[in-house]
Amino acid sequence: MVIPTKRLLLILLLGLPLSLFPLFHDDIGISLWLVGLGLILILLIGEYSMFPKAKEFTCSLEASVVYYTDGAEPIQVFVEVPGQLPIRAAYIFVVIDGPMDIEIPNKPVSLKLGSNSFSYPLKPLRRGVIEFQEIRLRLLGYLGLWWFQYHLPLNQKAKIVPNLKAVGKHALRFFSDPQFRAGLKVEKHRGEGSEFDSLREYLPGYDTRSIDWKASARRCKMYSREFRAERNHQVMLALDCGRLMAAEINGITKMDYAINSLLLLAYFAIKSGDQVGFMSFADKVTHYLKPQGNVATLDRISHECESIDYQFQETNFVIGMEYFLAQQKKRCLAIILTDFIDTISSELLKDYVGLLAKRHLVLFVALRDPFLDANLKPTPETLSDLHRQVSSYHLKDERFKLFAELRRLGIHCLDLLPHEVSIPLLNRYLEIRRREMI
Repeated sequence: MVIPTKRLLLILLLGLPLSLFPLFHDDIGISLWLVGLGLILILLIGEYSMFPKAKEFTCSLEASVVYYTDGAEPIQVFVEVPGQLPIRAAYIFVVIDGPMDIEIPNKPVSLKLGSNSFSYPLKPLRRGVIEFQEIRLRLLGYLGLWWFQYHLPLNQKAKIVPNLKAVGKHALRFFSDPQFRAGLKVEKHRGEGSEFDSLREYLPGYDTRSIDWKASARRCKMYSREFRAERNHQVMLALDCGRLMAAEINGITKMDYAINSLLLLAYFAIKSGDQVGFMSFADKVTHYLKPQGNVATLDRISHECESIDYQFQETNFVIGMEYFLAQQKKRCLAIILTDFIDTISSELLKDYVGLLAKRHLVLFVALRDPFLDANLKPTPETLSDLHRQVSSYHLKDERFKLFAELRRLGIHCLDLLPHEVSIPLLNRYLEIRRREMI
C-alpha cells in the first residue's frame, strides 16, 4: 500500500501554474506541461520500482512467553532492511490482541541497511492470553514522494499470569527478620511461642516461670523449658471476584492487586510451616483448595488464580461464607479480600463474616477506591464538586461504621488502597502468628 507524502502534494500544487500556461501559449504551453507531468510520473514510477517490496523485509519479535500483572517488561523488534540505501524515516507499529498496553513513541526512526533493533515497554493490564498479530511498517521512499505501508504477520502468543515476581522481591527482606524466623527454624528465641521444644539447664537471668520443677527434681539440677512458636496452622485465603473487584485502578483491576498480595502471603505462610488453602467466590463459589503445607500448593493457587474470570455479578456473601463454614471445620485464620460500597451489602457482609468469626479467626481486608481519598482533600469549587465530596464523606462514614462493628465482633480489619495491600497484610499475618492468636 502506498500513500502520497506532503512533498508530492506540494510538487503537484506548484505544477498548477504550469497547467495554466497552455491557455496563453498553445504549442509551447502544452509541451512544457507534458514535460513536467512526464517528469513527475518518471520520478513516481522510479521510486516505486526501486523501493524494496514487503516480501524483501524481514521482521521478527522477541517477547517473553509469560508476563506478570502489575509489571513491565520490554519486547525487542528486529527489522532487516534490504536494498542499497538506508531509509530516512520509518514508523513501526506492533499490533497486539489482548489485555496489554504497549508504549511506542509516535515519531519516525531511521533504518540503516541490515539489522535494526528497537525495544518497547509492555504493561500487562489483566490476566489472559495475548497474541502478537503483526508488525506494521510505514516507510518513507528514497525521494520522499511515497509512504510505503507493509503488514508483516506474526504468530506469537504469551500468557499474562499473577505476579509471582513480588514473592522473590520481598523474600530476602522478610527472611532476614528474626521475628519472622520464629516458628520457621529449630533455634527459637527465648520467650516466644507456647509449644514445648526442649529442656535446657537453667542459668541466672532465665525466666523463672519456665523452670520445670519435676525434671529438676529427678536430675537434682535446675532445668527450664524451651518453647517455640506453634506451626502447622491452617490459613484460608478467600478472594471476592465480584463486580466491585473488577474495577480498574491505573489500568489494573483490584482483583489482580488482591491476587498478587495473596500469592505473596501464601508463599511466606507455607515457608513458615503453615498450611494454606484458597477459595474464590462471586455470585457462587468458583474455586476451592483445601489447606496444604507443601510448596506445590503455591503453584496450584497460582494456576487457580489464572483461570478466574473478570465477573460483573454482585457478590453473594451468604453463599460464599456458608460454603466456607461447610468445608472448613478446623479452626483457621480466614483472610477475606473484598470491597463493598452500599449499605445493604455491608449489612449482609457484617452478619455472615461475624458468623464466620465465631469459629475462625478472621482478617478482613477491604480494597478501597482511591477516588474516595482524592475527593475528600480538595476544596470544592463547583456544585458538582460539593456533591461528589458529600457522597465521598457518606461512603467513608459507612466504611468506618462497618469496620467498627467488625472489630467489635473480634475481627481484624485492614482498609487499604489496592497497590498498598501486600506489605501491611503480610505484617498483620506475622503479628497474628507471633501473638499465637490462631
